[in-house]
Amino acid sequence: MRQKIAIAATWVVVGLLAGAPAVAQNATPPSLKEQLEAQYTLSKVHTNGTVDPGTVLVIQLAGIKGVPLGDLAMAPAIYKDGVLHPPSKSSSFGAALLQASTRPTSETSGKDFRAFPVGDKVYVSKLDVNLKNDRIMFVVVECGACNGVDQTSEYKAAVSFQFGKGYLASASVPDVEDTIAKVFTIDTGTAEPQAAQPEPQPEQPSLVQTAPAQAQGPSAQTLTNGDVIKMVQAGLDDAVIIAKIKSSQCDFDTSTDALIKLKGSGISAAVLTAMTQASGPNTNVQQVHESTLPTGYGYYLLSATGYDLLAPAEVQIVTGLHHIALGSNFVVDGFGPNTIPKDLSSSSPTFLAYEQNIDVTALHFVKLDFVSSMQAQDFDILQTVNSGMFDQFRNYYGVERRQAVKVNLWGPRASEIQLRIEPVPDRVGMFRLSPQGSLRPGRYALYYRDALHPNLIVNCKGTSDQDAVFYFNVK
Repeated sequence: MRQKIAIAATWVVVGLLAGAPAVAQNATPPSLKEQLEAQYTLSKVHTNGTVDPGTVLVIQLAGIKGVPLGDLAMAPAIYKDGVLHPPSKSSSFGAALLQASTRPTSETSGKDFRAFPVGDKVYVSKLDVNLKNDRIMFVVVECGACNGVDQTSEYKAAVSFQFGKGYLASASVPDVEDTIAKVFTIDTGTAEPQAAQPEPQPEQPSLVQTAPAQAQGPSAQTLTNGDVIKMVQAGLDDAVIIAKIKSSQCDFDTSTDALIKLKGSGISAAVLTAMTQASGPNTNVQQVHESTLPTGYGYYLLSATGYDLLAPAEVQIVTGLHHIALGSNFVVDGFGPNTIPKDLSSSSPTFLAYEQNIDVTALHFVKLDFVSSMQAQDFDILQTVNSGMFDQFRNYYGVERRQAVKVNLWGPRASEIQLRIEPVPDRVGMFRLSPQGSLRPGRYALYYRDALHPNLIVNCKGTSDQDAVFYFNVK
């Protein structure tokens, strides 16, 4: 009996060994797309601009142009024969792939292009391989947090890699990745750029008192632009350089010409941001005009000639619903197309707030989005639709829930831009305010208390006094 069991076990082992080669021969090798996706982990972009991170890429060539996340389509930049060609407005390649509307109420189709500079970091949100036409498409989304600018992503872009006829059918993955690396290199330290972000703010931001300008003079231990260039050329990692900047006394020249020169020296956006923040907002201009501080209460913008008094902008209201029984209007507020924003001469502006008993921490600074229209149900803050009472919507409001409501307003985003707050010495109630990091092109608002509403919808029974609100444009 024991002998029969041993023989049977032998046959089982032999059978398994004999079948092993057949299984290996029948296994399907991974496709080129699957191999590339294993190398470039895709990121998930949410409707509010936040991203579930994947692989972070560093841009190596100029010519990539982004459009707002809400645009329905975009033309890709094309990399061919060693040259990256900027996108053409007439290009329609990949329209189906590129239609990834995450903000359907944004302005559309290239009215708000933004160049992605060399050194900026981006996420990969889509990857497509077209063997028939020998093309590989990357759709990328800016990594605001990696670049030390913002926690959300606002722009996307596409790059099409065009290979010779029949090349991809037999190309090796390393060769393809070498070509991709001419435009995008993989950032080996995806968490490191976070060091360039502002420190987390407490629920009630503390006021930052800066030392007098004369105490910030150069010394033997002071970091200068030349020191940063030396560290970059020596191959030091961005995180190391940024840590050195944060722990050192700095005397950086962050004028426009100096920043351009630094960028040309190979310094990344994250390091440039850290240098700008270490220098303080418009330090040189502030010192020049220290004797021109205003004497009257109000809100001011620092310019090359001094402090310019800001005139409040008019906030417009569009009624979306009127509750018949309650007598309440549910409205959206913002800036209309005929309201002209004030142009900011700098992407790192400095504001001055001067009032009696001012709660400067209640000031908000936000980027604005354009909303062309909404549906009546979007104004339903009573949650009639979400409660399943679809048939009662008309009874409550007198309109159909899907009825279109023209808005045509610039309204604030949900996420705020952190402000650096500095009290002015010997001036009670006077504070300098400056955004943390540089501002991207677009429209912005500085407002106090309840002048604007981040979620757009307001429940209002009648008119009320509005606090000061200021409207800006960054080109």
